[in-house]
Formats: sequence, structure tokens, C-alpha cells
Amino acid sequence: LSFLCPISRELMKNPVMNMVGQTYEFESISEWFALGKRSDPVTRQPLNDTRLVPNIAIRSQILEWKQKNHIGNDGDGENKDANETPKKEKKEGKESWRKKPISKWKCIEVKAFITQIGESDVWEDYAEKAMNEKVDGVILKELASTEVATGFGFSKLHALVLRKAMEKFEKERQRQAEEEAK
Repeated sequence: LSFLCPISRELMKNPVMNMVGQTYEFESISEWFALGKRSDPVTRQPLNDTRLVPNIAIRSQILEWKQKNHIGNDGDGENKDANETPKKEKKEGKESWRKKPISKWKCIEVKAFITQIGESDVWEDYAEKAMNEKVDGVILKELASTEVATGFGFSKLHALVLRKAMEKFEKERQRQAEEEAK
């Protein structure tokens, strides 16, 4: 299966691509780099750049495959990645993102955040695409990079607006945390 990480030989949960285009499980390739290795594990090609980019296409394919085969996130056979968002989660998504760090957001919260950035239909389209591609807070943080966001379909201007909105949100959360600590 192409959904298996070449390093761990396990089904990928958070597939990322290195700068030579090879896809790995984030945790596995991060450990590879932590060991001081600076080459691609498959091609052995030297890597001058160890940045990793979320492989949203592969992640979506894995989630679709898991859904079709009734495999949940914990492997118990229960399909927890169904396209139908529970009503409770839809309701919570509209405001719950305001109370959490971005890295803890679920897909529905990412959608709510993106929707509120701009009033044009294009932001609705970005939000819908993020939901369809199962973009959670961790992946959204990686989308803050202009090159990654444009690869996802954002214009350069909208990628910048997204990054600025996320920075503003993080600063506001930090300010609120400092006030509550006083």
C-alpha cells in the first residue's frame, strides 16, 4: 500500500512530504532527522532543506480508504471519519475554536475560522475545501506558509491574509491568558 510509511511500514496518520517529494509519516521522518540524518530515507538523496509539507492529498486518500473499509482512527472498525459531521460538533465548531489553541482545532473548527476571515464566497470555498480535505489545526498551522497555502489553492494574497489572521488569533489568546494569570 502506498499509504504505508516507508520508514515505519505503518499506515500514515499525518503524511508529510520532504523537499524531494517523498512522503513519510511525520513522526517517523522527524525521528530520522532527530538522529542527525540529512538524506532521504528512500532515495538516499542528500537533503539541504529538512522542511516538511503536509501531504493533504495522501491524507485525504487515506481517510477515504479508511472510511470505505470501516476503519476508525483507533483501528477498532468503527468509522470515525464519516463525512457527516454530528450536529453537536457543527454547533460547537462555530465558536469552540475561539477557546482553543490552533493546534487543537478539529476540521469543523478550522472551517469556522476560515469562514470568518473574509466575507466573500472565496473564503467559504476555502473553508469547504479545508473541511473536505480533513484539515485540522495542526495542518492549518502548516498552511500558514505561503508556499504551502498556494499549493493548497489559496492565492498568495489570501495565504498572507490567512497567516495574519492566525497570528492575530494567537496574539489575542496569549493576551487573554496573561490577563487571566494576573
